[in-house]
Amino acid sequence: MKEAYNDIPLINNEVMRQLEIKVDGRKAFIEYEHREGKMYLTHAEVPEEMRNRGIGEALAEKAMVYLEKNNIALVPMCSFIKHYLREHQEWQKLLATGIRLQ
Repeated sequence: MKEAYNDIPLINNEVMRQLEIKVDGRKAFIEYEHREGKMYLTHAEVPEEMRNRGIGEALAEKAMVYLEKNNIALVPMCSFIKHYLREHQEWQKLLATGIRLQ
């Protein structure tokens, strides 16, 4: 993650079921479903004007740290998160039992 994003907090917006970060007044987020001790990450979105700045990677890393700190198993459903996990294999330890990346 780029150092510039280290101090940006991850927000768990439980009402919208999103993990969010805000950069320059814009929001990037990962939608989720949380049930039975597992978090299903279903969709990630980084606004067009925020892309190619490392914001998506920062969001994904902050989400992984959140899951680890809260002892929540991961079920990646969206292609962005699956891609992130392939690139950052150290986070695959969070995968729920029986879940494999395709």
